[in-house]
Amino acid sequence: MICPICNAASPADQFFCLQCGADLSQISATPDRNTSAPEPVSCRGTVICQHCRTANDSGLFLCGKCGRELEPGVLGKRAGDSGGATEPAQSSATGSGTLTLIANNQTFVCRDGDILGRNGTIASEFFAAARTVSRRHVSVHLRDGNWSLRVCPGVENLTQLDGRHMKPGSEAPLHLREHRLKLSKQCEVTLRAG
Repeated sequence: MICPICNAASPADQFFCLQCGADLSQISATPDRNTSAPEPVSCRGTVICQHCRTANDSGLFLCGKCGRELEPGVLGKRAGDSGGATEPAQSSATGSGTLTLIANNQTFVCRDGDILGRNGTIASEFFAAARTVSRRHVSVHLRDGNWSLRVCPGVENLTQLDGRHMKPGSEAPLHLREHRLKLSKQCEVTLRAG
């Protein structure tokens, strides 16, 4: 199936574009007459999504079923590989600190791997109204008890954390108690760790 946003090919059984994360669930899996069916992604091994437990090719950044960011350390085995279990590794996060998102006087509790954006996994109603925010703008991660923020690849809109510009693919620690996050000139939220 061909993504209408970035024109990348994704296997027909994927609900989200493997390149940009666009929602493909409403697109017909039947290719157009002039479009060839996409080649399946071929990688060594798989990565198990920690959120929906779907096996994904290890070269992918996003889960093809739930659209969440994949954790590279959660490896599984391909069907037919010899030995080893297909269960994900245990998370190394030991901290119990929470991260809350405050948007339009509403508070949302973040989970490891949550995505902020119009098609994100948290505060989706708030971000859906913000047309200047990318569909999958940033993700939050908890590793060893420390939160961080990562700008999703391909984001072209403004992204600033505490007044500092962040580029697509870059990551920043959330080590202060409170952070100001701008996802466009018109959209600002607060992230509070504690």
